[in-house]
Parts: sequence; structure tokens; C-alpha cells
Amino acid sequence: MSDADLELRVERLETALAELRAIVMLQPSPPRTGEKVPQADEGAVAVASGTAPHPPAAPSPRTRGEGVLELSGISVLIFGGAYLLRALTESAVIPQIAGVALGLAYALIWIVTSDRTAKRGRRRNAAFYAGTAAAIAFPLVWETTVRFQYVSPAAGGSCAALIGVILLLVAWHNDEQVIAWIGSIGSIAVTIAIVRPDAILPLMICGSVVGAVTLQVTKVMRWKFVPLPVAVLTNALAAMTVGLPLLRGTIENPGAIIVALLAFAAVWLGIIFRMEHLGFFDIIESALLLIIGVGGAALIAGASHQYAIPLAALYGAAAVAAFIRNWPWLALYLSTLAALLTFDLRFAALIVAFCAFIGMIRAGQSQVVLLTISILLLFLIAGEDKGPLIRTCILAAVAAALALGSQLTVARIVLVFGGLKLLVEDIRLESAAMLVISFASYGLAMLTVARCVRRHTSDVHQSPITPVNDTFSRNPGDQTV
Repeated sequence: MSDADLELRVERLETALAELRAIVMLQPSPPRTGEKVPQADEGAVAVASGTAPHPPAAPSPRTRGEGVLELSGISVLIFGGAYLLRALTESAVIPQIAGVALGLAYALIWIVTSDRTAKRGRRRNAAFYAGTAAAIAFPLVWETTVRFQYVSPAAGGSCAALIGVILLLVAWHNDEQVIAWIGSIGSIAVTIAIVRPDAILPLMICGSVVGAVTLQVTKVMRWKFVPLPVAVLTNALAAMTVGLPLLRGTIENPGAIIVALLAFAAVWLGIIFRMEHLGFFDIIESALLLIIGVGGAALIAGASHQYAIPLAALYGAAAVAAFIRNWPWLALYLSTLAALLTFDLRFAALIVAFCAFIGMIRAGQSQVVLLTISILLLFLIAGEDKGPLIRTCILAAVAAALALGSQLTVARIVLVFGGLKLLVEDIRLESAAMLVISFASYGLAMLTVARCVRRHTSDVHQSPITPVNDTFSRNPGDQTV
């Protein structure tokens, strides 16, 4: 062995010994009796092992905060400040309206404090601050409205709704269900507590706003049970809006009540129907909204004998839209309400037949029986006590509508019956001037049906020469990109 090889081996041994010495120095040795275990430096261990040092684990963003006893003491002190404002107001040091405003501002300060505390992750503190603020604000609104009567019920309901919406926004921004429960239930409960028979409508609107905001926040945050008590209380407000005027026997401002009930039902149903999956609560609440909101509006219109025909027309249009969207039970319910609002059985049957006819056009060939029934009802009721010209125009319009709705078989059948009626009745009874209109309407219907048949036939038989995604027509050897 040469001297160069020997020197090289000695250098390798020294390098290995240095590495072993560094590893042994970083590893903790067994502790002796009464001696603390030294903690190795994570950065040095990572450097020696060749890996990047791991950052220390970040503390959880949500901490419990102070204890219950300490937070209860803070809440008592906050209540003390609220009663100081009340004492100054009762002793006439502060004017009454100013005292009420300062009390609400004092509660709002603690709501803002709750929001900032929740952002720092102190959930329990935030819930205590929000609950204390609600316990100050909501009773203050009730006393100001009912006991002292400083403000009207409409103003009191607006204040309660504003406080509830602010608490819901705080809950939304910080994902705090407890604050959402406090804001929604407290606001609507106070609104119900200050209800008066002569001021039910604005309070129902305020409660509906809080309920709609609660439902929307619940949908965004995917909370489960938060909207349940709110829905119960809001439905109770809507039921009182319908029931109290009927029990009193006098319905004041029926138009405003009808609009409020329809808006209440429309907002809630719009939010529910936008959900991807409807649960048991959504189905039950939708049924209650249709009964209390939509049905209640019809009941108010019928009892007051005002706005019945416009509301019937609105329900008829909504029934047609429900038929088109393939919601048959909703369409049947709306068309029934429209029929009851007309107070005329023939006109009611005409509305139901027209709604069913429009809906069945979009339903497909499986609904031919219902479609035929609706056509017969339209022909018999709309053409009752009318001349042959009107009945011919009805059949022509029905055939054209069927063709445009792709119900070509039924359209041809209607054309056959229309042609027979034209020969048997119109030519025998109508004058030459009326026959011009009869032939014109029937001829236009035939042209419409013929064009729809031709278009349908061309759509069925038309096919591209080489489909775009036809994999069998490609050249397997062509791999050019």
C-alpha cells in the first residue's frame, strides 16, 4: 500500500468520525437521577440529517377564552352600564328618546366587540358579548314600544329587525352559529311580542326580512337547525297577519296585506328552491309557505272582495309556469286558488283548463288523456253561447298551439275535427263575410301544423356525413397532433 492510499483512508476515517461525533452530540443521553433531559435543537438536527427544519405548530385559531365565571362577571358589569343609562333617563338627566338611542348604541358597541373578539378566535367571549348585547337591546325595544310607547310598533319592529340582521352578519362573518341563534330568535320573538292588531303588517314585514336573511345565511354556511325556530316564528307572524283582520271583521289595506304575504312567500320559496338538495324541513316549510302566504293572500282577497280577479290572473300565470317547469302539484294548487277567486264556476273551469292545456303541451305523449280533456273543456266552456265562428277560431288556435308545442298527432286530430265542423256547421249557418274569417283562421292553423311537421321530419332524418367525434372514421395510422 502506497503512502497516498494510506493518507486518503485516514482522511475518510477522520471525516466519518466527525460526522458520528456531530450526531452523538445532538442525540439526548439517558438522564441521570434528578437531571433534566436537554432538548435538542430542531434546526441543528434538521441540518445534520439534511432535511429542512419544520416550523413550530401554530396555535389553534379558536381558543376558549376566559372562564364562565369571569365572563359572567363581565356581563354583569355591562348590564350595570346599561342600568346607569336607564337611571339617568328616568331621573330626567337625559331626555327619554336620547336615553333610548344611547341604550341601543351601547348595545351596538358590544355587538362590535363581539365581532372583533370572534375574529381573534375567542368564541366563548364573543358569544357572551353578543348575548349580553341582545339581552340589553331587545328588552329595550319592547319597553320603548309597548310599555312607554315612545315609538310606534313599526319603528320598534324595524329596530328589532336591524339588530337581528347585524347579529346575523356577525355570525356569518365569523361562522358562529350561537350568535345566529341569538340574533334571529331574539329579533322575531320581540317582533311578535309588540304585535298589535292595528299594526300587524309592518311587523310581519320586519320579521320576514330577518327570516329571509337567516335562511340565506344558513344556506351559505350550511348550518342545519338554525332556520327551524325562525321559520316557526315567521310563519306565526304571517298567520297572525291573515287571522287577526278576519277575526276583527274589518280588513284595512287588503292590497298591502296581499302584497306582503306574496312577497314573504316568494322570498322564502325562492331561497329554498335554489338549494341543490331539499330536505324534510325544506319540503314542510314550502308547504306552509304555500298555505299561509299564497293561500292567505287569496283568503284576504276573497274576504275583502278586492283584488280577487287580478290575483286570480296572477295565480293562473304562475300555474302555467309551474306546469312548464314540471311541478304538477304546485300548478294544480295555484290553478285551484285562481278558480276559487273568480267566484264563477265557468270562468274558474276555463282557467283550470287553460293552465292544464299549456302545461300538458310540454308534458309529452304520456299525458294525451289529460291534454284531450283540457282541449274539450276549452272548446266547450270558451265556446259556450258563442257563434260557429268563435268555436272555429278556438279549434284553429288549439291546433296551432299543439303543433308549436310538438304535439303533432293531437294537432292533426284537432284539425280533422275542425274541418268537419267547418263543413257541417260554419258553411250551413254562417254568412259569407264570417266564412272568410273562418277559412282564414283554419287555413293559417293548417299551414302552421304543416310547417311544424316538416321541421320535425327534417330534424329526425337529418344526419351529418361525418360526425365530429366519430372515432371509427379516423385513420388509425394518422397520429399527427
